[in-house]
Amino acid sequence: MLEGVKYLCIPAADSPSQNLTRHFKESIKFIHECRLRGESCLVHCLAGVSRSVTLVIAYIMTVTDFGWEDALHTV
Repeated sequence: MLEGVKYLCIPAADSPSQNLTRHFKESIKFIHECRLRGESCLVHCLAGVSRSVTLVIAYIMTVTDFGWEDALHTV
């Protein structure tokens, strides 16, 4: 871990059966607070195609009027 860097670790398996919705509220709040402070926020997972993308899409859909398809195209 790097000093001065804030982390939010979400324990989620890379599996189609993994329910990420239970992590939406915490993740969205963390990302939004970073943005409100003018800070950068890196969202990542090992593969970068499912878990991290899902959380970023959930954030975009929360703070915009985008539907899931527009949010997906944005990501």
